[in-house]
Amino acid sequence: MNTQEKIEKRREESKKAQALNKKRENAKISYKVKNRIVGVLVTLLCICALFALIFPNTGWSRRVTTAVKIGDEKISSAEYSYYYKTAYSNYYQMLQQYFGSSYMPIDTTKSLKKQQMSDDMTYAEYFSQNAIANLTQLVTLSKEAEKAGFELPEEYQTQFDGVISNVEAYAQMYGLSVSQYLNRYVSMGFNMNLYKKCVYRELLAQAYAEYKEGEPTYTEDDMNAYYQEHKTDYDTADVHIVQFSAAGATETTEEVTVEMAKQNADDFIAGVKTEEAFVEAAIAKANAEAAEGTEVTEDTSEVKNLTYANAVSLDTNVASWIFDEAREAGEVSVVESATGESFYAIYVTRPAERSEQNVVNVRHILVLVQDFSDEEAVAAGKQKAEEILQEYNDLGGGEDLFASLAEQYSEDTGSNTNGGLYENVYPGQMVEPFENWCFDPIRKEGSTGIVETSYGYHVMYYVSQGAPYWQIQVENNMRAADYDAWYTSVSENYSASTNWLGVLLRTEPI
Repeated sequence: MNTQEKIEKRREESKKAQALNKKRENAKISYKVKNRIVGVLVTLLCICALFALIFPNTGWSRRVTTAVKIGDEKISSAEYSYYYKTAYSNYYQMLQQYFGSSYMPIDTTKSLKKQQMSDDMTYAEYFSQNAIANLTQLVTLSKEAEKAGFELPEEYQTQFDGVISNVEAYAQMYGLSVSQYLNRYVSMGFNMNLYKKCVYRELLAQAYAEYKEGEPTYTEDDMNAYYQEHKTDYDTADVHIVQFSAAGATETTEEVTVEMAKQNADDFIAGVKTEEAFVEAAIAKANAEAAEGTEVTEDTSEVKNLTYANAVSLDTNVASWIFDEAREAGEVSVVESATGESFYAIYVTRPAERSEQNVVNVRHILVLVQDFSDEEAVAAGKQKAEEILQEYNDLGGGEDLFASLAEQYSEDTGSNTNGGLYENVYPGQMVEPFENWCFDPIRKEGSTGIVETSYGYHVMYYVSQGAPYWQIQVENNMRAADYDAWYTSVSENYSASTNWLGVLLRTEPI
């Protein structure tokens, strides 16, 4: 290589070195710029967090700060507060309903954060968990509904419109704007847009859940197969049961050994061939054990519609014997308890079987009678029921008319908003006079009448007969099982996580 070539080579190497240095410098600048950008973003985030902490009562901070994230759905602090306060309100009302004001474990003068619900949980934590669980379910169902293209049914849209109108009416009544009303009585930071979002989500979730539960179709063969796999969940039996137990001596009684208890049970059923004979023996035994001067005249040994679960709670051996498919009506036997310390004399009136009784659909209008010892109130209640039935007849009758009158007159809060309708009424569900009327074989569609019960007077309307009760039970359980399986499969995509700042900004109910 000559001198000139060496010089050219050095120049080329110098150019490459300069280019490399320049590239390195650019890289340093980019790194610095990136750091500066990240720093600015962190600073802005800190400023926003600081603003939210310094000005927690601003609606803006509660609407823009995420409290809970469920799947991809971000729930603001204002929304989360709404469900948190709802959880508290529902719990508080439940306590009042069951225990009255005499028992109230929550001190409304103290923060929920400072009150323990249990050893390891405050009330604030409990209501927060409740709110997040409720939100998770609502988000899961509403998002799945949107994915499926499911639209809010007309009746739910009507309900949505009614709820919104009520809020507007209440705000006007209190002389407040809707936003002021919602901020004061629902949650800080709440506005009409958020309220509509929450109400719509709840109604969409409810409608879609009902749709999914009602989606499957089951043949009678399907239901029969399910029943055979779960017979003890549906079969009931009618029996008479008398217990004989070993017991130690007391001041007034002698010791009863296990052997003596067994002999007493055997002696009890000796010669018993009929139900009447068993009842007579049961009453005689009760009188022999009754306090001096006390006479027993009624049989207490009869158990009707005994379920397997209730039989197990009495004794597992008793349950196994009664629900054995070999049992027959009129069979009587002594069954040793699982502990071996007691013996049960049992008479089978009706062997274990599923209920083939068809359910019925009825409407009624209740005229309450508060005090049946008040003759004037009783007479007034009966007269009112008769006047309602007469009005129904004068106006031409029909189910639609009866439903309208039920919503106008009925004092039954469980049915007066849906035309007095009770669907799938099964034996044992209602009070006896009501049921006797419903299940009378002479009933046909459109039958009417008046029934007196301990509640008052019922103006009755017979709608139709349904499927056998066992089918209703089985189908309901099959639907519930299929729905639960579906929900479990989709809920995997909607895990919940919380953001400390959003939770911190929540509106406390007290």
